[in-house]
Amino acid sequence: MQDDERQSDVPLHYKVSDHSREVFIMKKKPSKRKATDISADGEGCSASKSKNSRSDSVYSAMPTSVKEKLTDELCKTMIEDARASALETLVKPGTEKSQLDSQIRNVAQKFGRPASFAVPARVMPKLSKATKSVGLIKCGDCTGTCFLLRKDVIITCQHVINDMYTKRSQSTDKKMYKTISVYFNFIRSNFGTCYGLVDEKEIYAGDGKLDYAICCIKRDDSDRSTPRNLTELGSFVRSPLPRDGLVILVGHPESDYKRVEICRILSSYNWHSTLCKRASDAEQCCQQHPEECKVFNNRSESCVHIWKARALQGDHPDQLPYDTSFFHGSSGSPVFNCDGHIIAMHTQGYPFYQGSKKVSLMEFGVTFGAICRDVKQRFVQETVKYLFLEECKDSSHEQAT
Repeated sequence: MQDDERQSDVPLHYKVSDHSREVFIMKKKPSKRKATDISADGEGCSASKSKNSRSDSVYSAMPTSVKEKLTDELCKTMIEDARASALETLVKPGTEKSQLDSQIRNVAQKFGRPASFAVPARVMPKLSKATKSVGLIKCGDCTGTCFLLRKDVIITCQHVINDMYTKRSQSTDKKMYKTISVYFNFIRSNFGTCYGLVDEKEIYAGDGKLDYAICCIKRDDSDRSTPRNLTELGSFVRSPLPRDGLVILVGHPESDYKRVEICRILSSYNWHSTLCKRASDAEQCCQQHPEECKVFNNRSESCVHIWKARALQGDHPDQLPYDTSFFHGSSGSPVFNCDGHIIAMHTQGYPFYQGSKKVSLMEFGVTFGAICRDVKQRFVQETVKYLFLEECKDSSHEQAT
């Protein structure tokens, strides 16, 4: 093959930091055209030049050196150039550009793949035992996640219990919301053995600032025994928090069977600026594509607009920020570090719908350093030692070993 007819495929691999997405752009350099390929009126040449001028802008956005820093702004520029190039290449007379643009964005989302997350194999046996002690807490159609601290003590989020009380007081079906039940074996279709709260009046809850609730359970039948053959997770609790890296969540998102997810921690140094930028970018996307915005379409699902003001003003003391797809029903899930220790409990976030997909700006877990400190101050030190077997030292954002 002659040099002027040779084409080379140039794979360009960029990693976009937001939401851990990787973007791959495959671009073919245009071959040199022969004189016979150009029409007599020169239109073929001008059309080719017009298309290639846009395509070449993908290269113009590239760093001039491999040592040059690939910033988020540069990544966005390259992605926009690639999108515009696709529009210019594919658009036909009479075609709605907005519809085609939406299709291109969907293709980009389909082929943009999450970065691979991995945890040490040595932690898997410990996690395998611990996941059996994570349960679904349920009252009617109101659900959450909990886990076993001691043989007859569970912990969950206070707002989970409060939501159940609210549903019970507002419902006309008193039987449906009569009891609060816990199931540790909901891993497939069967719920398994049912446990109930011993006394709903004796629930140790946070002071309003910390979202946790501790209560006792017994088997919900004539046996009235406590859970057997389950690992007590109180001894798994630790206070030191990693500044970055990965965590593992175990819970019942969307009231479904038990799931495990590996998640990326957001840096403790700049999580708030990341949250605000994501809120701004998501709102801008809604303005550019109002057909996908739930607020503009007066639909019941929430959109990013409900969170932007709160995200800009929000403060999350004693909470660990991370990205996860655990939303409704997963509050109360234990958050494990890569050593198999429980460092936080999943509590809240900023979920919304982007088109038909449910996403989140950011999610948070209340730290066990803060929970242990609060239990120690409001109750007695012996309670902390009983629940967690060893006293939690409050060393917020200390590097975990």
